[in-house]
Amino acid sequence: MEVGGNDSHKKRCASGVFNSLAIMYTDSRFGLLIDKENPYKICMRHTSDYIKRPCYEEMNTLALYLAQLNFSESLKYILNIKEETYAASAAESLATYAAIKSPKGNIEEYNRSINACKLLTGKVLTACIRGFGAGLVESGTPGQEYKEALAFCQNRNLSEEEKRSCLHRVLFYLLDIHPKDKTVDICNTYVSEPNNQLCLKLN
Repeated sequence: MEVGGNDSHKKRCASGVFNSLAIMYTDSRFGLLIDKENPYKICMRHTSDYIKRPCYEEMNTLALYLAQLNFSESLKYILNIKEETYAASAAESLATYAAIKSPKGNIEEYNRSINACKLLTGKVLTACIRGFGAGLVESGTPGQEYKEALAFCQNRNLSEEEKRSCLHRVLFYLLDIHPKDKTVDICNTYVSEPNNQLCLKLN
C-alpha cells in the first residue's frame, strides 16, 4: 500500500483492487479458483480496516454472481462473516448491487428483497435495507431517481427503524445529486410523517 498517503487513500486503492479481483473471479479466462461456499474468504485474512472493509464491500459482484443473481441466496454468504461491522458493510454493498440489477417499478420484487434482507438480523439487516434503497437511487431514472427509492424506504413491511435508516441514506445520497433546496423539497413532498422530520436535517 505504498501509493496511499493516508488510510482514506489506501481504502480507495484497495476498493479498486478488490473490485477488479471480483470481476476477474467471474471470468473464466483468468483461471482464478473461487471458494463457492464463501466468496468473502479472501477478506478474512486481512487485519487492516482500510483493506478489509473495501474487500467485503467489493466482493458483492462475486457473491451475486455465485448466487446466479438470486439476491436471497447471495445474502446467505453474509452469514459467514462473524464481525458485525464487516457483515453490515458487505450486506449494504451487496444490497446496493442487487437493487441496481433488479427490475424497476415492481412492488412484489421489492417485497421479496425486503424478505431477503430479513434473513439477516440487527444492524446487518438494517444495512441491507438501506443499501437496497441506495441502489435504487443509483440505477433510477435521472432526475426522478428519488421516487422509487423513497417509496421503497417507506414500504409497510419495514420497521420504523429500517424506514428511518433507509430514508437517511437515500436523502443524503440525493444531496450529492441535487441542489439542497430541491432535495429538501423532494423530502417534504415524498416523505410521510413522522419521518419527514429528517427533512430538517438536510438544511
